[in-house]
Amino acid sequence: DRSHGTLRNLFDAAISEQNFDLRQVIYTFGDTQLRNVELVPSHLELLLIDMRLAAKFGAEGTNGISVLREVLDPIRDDYEAIICDCPPNLNLVTQNAIVASDSLAVVAMPEYLSTLGIATIQSAVQGLEERVNRSIGVFGSQAFKAPAMNGILFNRVKYVTGGTTSQKAIMADIRDQYGEIVFQSFLPESDKIAQRPEMRLPIVLSNYRSDENYVNALHDMVDEFIDRML
Repeated sequence: DRSHGTLRNLFDAAISEQNFDLRQVIYTFGDTQLRNVELVPSHLELLLIDMRLAAKFGAEGTNGISVLREVLDPIRDDYEAIICDCPPNLNLVTQNAIVASDSLAVVAMPEYLSTLGIATIQSAVQGLEERVNRSIGVFGSQAFKAPAMNGILFNRVKYVTGGTTSQKAIMADIRDQYGEIVFQSFLPESDKIAQRPEMRLPIVLSNYRSDENYVNALHDMVDEFIDRML
């Protein structure tokens, strides 16, 4: 039961003012190790969809950022969890994911400039909540509550043992600032994670000894993610 489209089809339909059932682009993995996972594929042309959404709905309107929420609402009860994987920006597609979500996790690298983005995201999400509520308040609708940031995850840590001296200091500083929402587990830096898509093979299914440390760290991260976020 393979998908016949991608997430781009959803936004194309919204721009064309057509109804859209998200089930028609859900990819299933059949009787495999991933049989309990379903996926809505992304598309490279989502890089350009922001301009089309802004042209259709306006950059500050709420119609352009509620597209995903509207199609997820009918199927929420079909799943234990729905995870939206977002690019590192706050464009309209990412804002759609924020508006549709109950909780928010931020992935950061243990570098000064990367961690500055954590506070920026918090501020932007608060601003999004205020903007949506100003808009719907005109119609007397129920207030919108933006998702809380309940997780900070570190990625591309230099060593499996916990990073360089500088990285350890940065991670300790973020833990001091944000407390318990910072994950204890982290993902080490690995060039293998970028190579496996070319092989069309998820790294967790590769069975290569060279992937073992990364896969073990990924399992630890997933276990902590489930305990904290779901």
